[in-house]
Amino acid sequence: MDLSCLTPSELKEYRDTLAAVLELRAAQAKAEAEAAEETKKREAEAVAVEAERKARLDPNGNRFAALQQEGLARGNARALVEAEKTYGAGLVVGRLLRATAYAQRYDKNFTPEGVARVLRDVYHDPDTCALYEARMATRALSAGTPSEGGLLIAEAFSEEFIPLLYANSALFKLGMRSVPMPNGNLTMAGLASSSTATYGGENTDTNASQPGFLARSWAAKKLTAIVVISNDLLKSASYRADQIARDDAAMAVGLKMDSVGIQSQGLGYEPQGLKYQSGVNDLTINAEINADHPAKFFRRLLAANVPLSPGGKLGWLFNEDVWVCLYNLKSTTGQYYFREAMDRDELLGKPFQISQQIDTASNVTDMYYGDWSELICAQQSSMEFALSSEAAYRDSSGTMQAAFSMDQTVMRIIDRHDIAPRRPGCFVKCDDVQVANAA
Repeated sequence: MDLSCLTPSELKEYRDTLAAVLELRAAQAKAEAEAAEETKKREAEAVAVEAERKARLDPNGNRFAALQQEGLARGNARALVEAEKTYGAGLVVGRLLRATAYAQRYDKNFTPEGVARVLRDVYHDPDTCALYEARMATRALSAGTPSEGGLLIAEAFSEEFIPLLYANSALFKLGMRSVPMPNGNLTMAGLASSSTATYGGENTDTNASQPGFLARSWAAKKLTAIVVISNDLLKSASYRADQIARDDAAMAVGLKMDSVGIQSQGLGYEPQGLKYQSGVNDLTINAEINADHPAKFFRRLLAANVPLSPGGKLGWLFNEDVWVCLYNLKSTTGQYYFREAMDRDELLGKPFQISQQIDTASNVTDMYYGDWSELICAQQSSMEFALSSEAAYRDSSGTMQAAFSMDQTVMRIIDRHDIAPRRPGCFVKCDDVQVANAA
């Protein structure tokens, strides 16, 4: 616009109008920004309220969210979360186990409050202390005399221990499912065989067919694991010490569950392992394993005519000797058959797990294939943890040891469960795999 043609009064009027417009636009922009900021603030507050609500309903969803909202966390919670990135999840379990053992050893009048004092005053961890006190206040402890080591932290923290157990068990890694068994007994039905169909002419009879069903039962058996902790570890606030306590406890239970779930004969008070379950499909190789044998497992499973679940977990289970033999199999031209796939932890497109709980005797061992989601671990209740600095225990050689004279604390873990396949026909076992080449 050419302003030279305007009179002084018109020019002044134009400038005043322009300034008013710009001022109005600036005011509108400011109002819009303030409104947007207020909306953002309200949304953030709503998110925080919802997060706090979820955290209170499920403390394991975000272990310290509720505490941080209340202003109780002062850095240790964040430190613990950061440490879990390095040492793995579940450090709180290891810390609580050590704190309980420490309190029991050094507090003559052992009470839950003693554990809280150790967390607060020895480990200088106020937020884990607050978390512990909150859990203990809202959950009833199982029966037991604290002075005798019967304080069971499982009621408050066993749900955090279970994922650690899964990570230490080959059976759980493959897809074994855990289901509750509140009364110590459980019965489930499974489809054993498929229906059949036939063609026929007009006005001719057709034989009816029905799918076959079977009923499987589980009854609780008591697993007791003994873990020995050096008392030197109890005084340390190091996350590495939490890691050691956590890993020792989870490994002790996980390995025993694997050992029994795979090859226990079911004598006495143990569950019967997959090797001795009736109805599991047998495959005979009776030779050094070669590149053709893995496919025979799949064929044997299909030949059993057992309906497989659409969401099933097909996979392999074998020990380190079978792994070596399969990994080193190669053609006459030097090409390895399975090595590339096994580097991805797969065999014929399905995952595998190596378990040292499968024995090799006289260069002969076992190998399993199947739908591991059909293997059920029925659990009666939460795991129980008890600790004592005066108990005696048997070491790996069977020699009796006294925790007091060895300056150790003994942790006893009890879990009541049973392990059995819902449909045994979903598994194939071979107990004559020769692995002389593994040496």
